[in-house]
Formats: sequence, structure tokens, C-alpha cells
Amino acid sequence: MISKRLDASRPGAIETAAQLLRQGEVIVFPTDTLYGVGVDAFNAAAIERLYQVKERTLDKGIPVLLGDIADLVQVAVGVPPLAQQLAARYWPGPLTLIVPRHPNLPANISPGNTVAVRVPFSSPFDPRALSAAEAEGRRQAYVYEAFLRAE
Repeated sequence: MISKRLDASRPGAIETAAQLLRQGEVIVFPTDTLYGVGVDAFNAAAIERLYQVKERTLDKGIPVLLGDIADLVQVAVGVPPLAQQLAARYWPGPLTLIVPRHPNLPANISPGNTVAVRVPFSSPFDPRALSAAEAEGRRQAYVYEAFLRAE
């Protein structure tokens, strides 16, 4: 796997990362809580690659990060009123909700008919599947250098 570090403060870096997502690539990026490994949430092949990179078993779903609460309709259907109220009150933030999965999401995003979703405080991309930046059973990476050491 070829890795390339993009400095988010440089012009065009976010656009380059978004283009890589659209091409089905796996990217690492900071969230409001830790570094994550992410892919396009609507690309089944990219989700499969994420499972492989993470050494994650298929019985553990991949959470989806949203850019805004309005994006919830892209990834969920029939969201219960209580979940809507919680999202309205606590998003953006570290609250993750389990909601009915939208049929447009690939089936391999989760083993059942639900999906985990949240809106972080900072989200420069469209909905994407994300998992913490460590292989299964390893410590989470909170800084980029820690992610590099965890590889």
C-alpha cells in the first residue's frame, strides 16, 4: 500500500482527500475525538478494503460520519423520534446513534439492518464509513504520529 501525507493546511489538501475517497481509496484523517480510517460510505468495494485494512471481522459494522444532521436521510430511514431529538440536541458531537440503515448503503457496512452514525464537530467530507485508526485489538491513535507507529 502506498501512503501519502497531505497537510490539511495546504491549499487543495481537503479536495485531494475528497477525490481519493471518490476513487474508492482509504484515507486517514483527524476527527473531533481521534484519528480515523475512512472510505466512501456508498462504495461497497471501498468498505471491503476498510475491513481488510483494519483487520476487522465482518460481524462488526462500520460507523458512518456525517457532515451535518441533514445528511442523516442519505444513510438512514425510519429514524425514531427519540433518535431525531437526540441528534438535534447533541450533534455535532461525540454521540453515536444506531438507526435503521438506508437501502442505498451497501449491505457490507453493517451485519444487520442498522447503521451507527454521528456528526463530529468538524467534518469536511460527505458521508463516509469510518473506523478508528488502529487495527482490531490495538490502541486508538489520537495523533498522526501515533497512527504511524501503530501500522
